[in-house]
Amino acid sequence: MKALIKNNMAKKTWIEKRDTDKDYIVKVIEKRFADMPEGCKMFIATPKIIDEYIKCIQLGNELDIPTMRNDLAIEYQAEKTCPVTSSIFLRTVAEAALEEMHQGKTLEEITPF
Repeated sequence: MKALIKNNMAKKTWIEKRDTDKDYIVKVIEKRFADMPEGCKMFIATPKIIDEYIKCIQLGNELDIPTMRNDLAIEYQAEKTCPVTSSIFLRTVAEAALEEMHQGKTLEEITPF
């Protein structure tokens, strides 16, 4: 029965995933994770936060993921930003922009990707 109900539910678009009203999280991690030691204060962003960060990059400039993670950690009073969710949310933002482009929005109206 669960499978039947699940199959009848519409899959969220990338735009819906980007625009979800989730709250960010700052937490102290209990054990080493990626480039973060035990006890590190980790920031977990949201797709909207990543989208706004990307929109603030000046035309012609490039930033790498470690720089973005560092900038966001500083902004949200953490030591590091989660590398896993950062990557997932970057993809969400790019896919949402692609959907918007396919819907007819101009490049000036969408988040650069």
